[in-house]
Amino acid sequence: MRNFVKATSRYMEEAKRHNCTQVFSRFKAMVEGTADYNPSNFQYGFGPYIKKEHSNCRSVFTYKDFQIYGKEVRCYLALRVFMRGDNQYDEFILTGTSARKRETITALSSVNWDQIQSEIESELSERPNPPTLSPLSDAERAFVQRGDGITHEIFSTPIYESKEWVDTVCNGGFDDWSKVSDAFIDKYLSDESDSDCGFIEISYGDRGEKILCYRLREADINDSWFLLALGVKEVVTRLRDELELEIHNMRPKDIRGIFANRCRRAYPLSMFNDKDFWRQMEKDKDSNFILSDEEIGIVSNPPGYPLFISGRAGSGKSTVLQYLFAEFLLRYLSNAGVKPPVYLSYSVNLIDNAKKLSTSLFDKNYAYTAKLKDIRKTFKTDVEPLFDKTFFVFRQLVRECIGEQNKDVLDSRFQQTNCLSYTRYRELWNSKFGRERDASKKYGPALSWHVIRTYIKGWDSEAYLEPDDYTRIGRSDKSVSDSTFKLVFDKVWRLWYQKLQREKNLWDDQDLVRYCVVVHT
Repeated sequence: MRNFVKATSRYMEEAKRHNCTQVFSRFKAMVEGTADYNPSNFQYGFGPYIKKEHSNCRSVFTYKDFQIYGKEVRCYLALRVFMRGDNQYDEFILTGTSARKRETITALSSVNWDQIQSEIESELSERPNPPTLSPLSDAERAFVQRGDGITHEIFSTPIYESKEWVDTVCNGGFDDWSKVSDAFIDKYLSDESDSDCGFIEISYGDRGEKILCYRLREADINDSWFLLALGVKEVVTRLRDELELEIHNMRPKDIRGIFANRCRRAYPLSMFNDKDFWRQMEKDKDSNFILSDEEIGIVSNPPGYPLFISGRAGSGKSTVLQYLFAEFLLRYLSNAGVKPPVYLSYSVNLIDNAKKLSTSLFDKNYAYTAKLKDIRKTFKTDVEPLFDKTFFVFRQLVRECIGEQNKDVLDSRFQQTNCLSYTRYRELWNSKFGRERDASKKYGPALSWHVIRTYIKGWDSEAYLEPDDYTRIGRSDKSVSDSTFKLVFDKVWRLWYQKLQREKNLWDDQDLVRYCVVVHT
């Protein structure tokens, strides 16, 4: 559908008087530049009206569809500019106001649609169609539309570690890394013995210490190893007796479930290719490089885009994304004529973990190192130098983009020392509201941060969402009740946070993005 944006003479007079003609110009550029503009977020709950909020004003538009030269055309028409608190606007939005009265208030009843249609007909013969995205090149299609990846090669044999194992090796006093890895890998995995399945006890050290593991074999599934405990013989024997009783006469599938529930960490067998790397991973209690069967399916098969990965904290979202990214980075190295993928995150820690996993894959994992060798690339010369061009903390990337255009804005408006993270916001919130009864329950720091970022600041780049506006957005788009939104808006945003930002020149990520959208649209 072709879109056109026009304005009545009354609107332009009011826009000039209130110094907001740029609102119309930006809206016109945005809508006419796309064929699929969707006004649903800005529609009123009555009639063919939409609004654009800006500063202390509201611009009210209407729209009408035409069939011109066999084409579907929609015209958005700017009708009026209302100041906040205008009595006419208050009457316009009242539920009981009639359609005819609204047409009178907005001057919609005086619009000459025939004249507007004639203008559009003339423009259609002169104006080129809005630009469309170029089709993917053969190289880009090969890059995106992949077949099976190499993930199955990476996870050919998974290693799972129980809570008891993780607690032992992460203890600051544990130092038998070499003995454990040598005993486990050299004796049983290096020769790929097929005879030993079920519980296996492996001796290590000079004091009779034992490793208790379980080798699980299922039809059509590669072997899985469960590292259950290690330490003095008595502890290992006692745990084995308990587990043997628990899984007696169980099927392999059920045994997998029992052991999986005990495990806190997992990784592919290939991690043992570098014992120093394995030791460093073992010391990190939060390391976890394994994927579930479902997740392996996601990263190993051609996904549809956009791909949304959701789940609770610790469910493996970041790990899935990191494996997807690593494989696409490999595909970039294998395909000329494409640009490298970009990995964005709000978290510095997630960026560091993603680099860490990519390093372990490209520099340590046999599947990736073999692929690099096939295409005559190496980690040090071809992969590692790409990290600074592909891994970005979102805030840092946006600031760099702003700095390239206007460094003065960074120095005056977005100084790094004035940035508000959630951690800093929570500290400020506790100082302001921490002693107020029920404040944490009714508009606590996490809740108010979510409401401010998602709705008040995040709903419209040119205006802040107010309680009346929130009541009219779709029910499926709401994550808090109308009363909770109003409480956060009045108590936290209007009376405290907005003033605090202005007085101390503080900013958060939403302010950074809003600046980019408004200035560069």
